[in-house]
Amino acid sequence: ADWEIANIAASAAKKQAAADDGVLKAIVIGNSASVDATALLAGIFKTEAPDQEFVLGCMYESGCSVKGHVGFLQDDAAAYTYYKNTGSDQFGRWTLYNGSTLQDGLTDQNWDVVIFQELHTVSGILSTFTDNDNLETLIAYVVDQLGYEPKLTWHSVGIIPEIPEAYANYVMSLEGDDGGGTDAGENEGWV
Repeated sequence: ADWEIANIAASAAKKQAAADDGVLKAIVIGNSASVDATALLAGIFKTEAPDQEFVLGCMYESGCSVKGHVGFLQDDAAAYTYYKNTGSDQFGRWTLYNGSTLQDGLTDQNWDVVIFQELHTVSGILSTFTDNDNLETLIAYVVDQLGYEPKLTWHSVGIIPEIPEAYANYVMSLEGDDGGGTDAGENEGWV
């Protein structure tokens, strides 16, 4: 029982340390759409909030879905390029670490925000991340690696109408044909 109390105290201390350092730290677990979005985000910080210190991270694997990320974490696969931007210079340069595991990126910082992104060909289809508890597995892994629960959010990419199967799947999900659909209350607590 004492070790449980110690773990709870350590988790609370880590979360407080992440919140108190004045540096906004956000990491994305995704694919090329995530790389594009975080590159833009660094520029936005530099322009719109020049006094805000930040660290941005992106765990990138080309064409990776939530299901793919779960497979990589279960295999402890060094499948990622970890992009990191500390905002330390006027250009917001990125450092790349090839051959990284998901654990490498998650344990590099006390992340305030963790952002998940689904593959664009199935984006918006609820069953792609609820089947087999893929999203829950990914969230549990993040919390386990960090030792606390950061703010969690979703980077929703649009469906590209020029990719027929993606667009058809998305339209079917809106019509409820995948057994999915979302209820606004399901994402309560997410940023």
